Amino acid sequence: VPSRERRSGSRRSASIAAMALGDQEPVDLRSDTVTKPTQAMRQAMFDAPVGDDGWNGDMTVKELEAFAANLFDKEAGLFVPSGIMGNLICVMC
Repeated sequence: VPSRERRSGSRRSASIAAMALGDQEPVDLRSDTVTKPTQAMRQAMFDAPVGDDGWNGDMTVKELEAFAANLFDKEAGLFVPSGIMGNLICVMC
């Protein structure tokens, strides 16, 4: 049985997420098969500018990294395509 502190922390996290999302439905990112993209999401992907992230040329990735760095008050952010890759980088550094 979870402790009272853990349950209240979970509710607090849920309420913070609700405030951040406003009227938007949350997106479950546990797997690419859990949340299906809406037509608006598909259109946004279609309309997004495309660059080569391998050569530091993808503006969308640069914006995401800057947003994450600012959100967590860090000097820089790094996008990696999988959790496994992120974990491996952490272990190796």
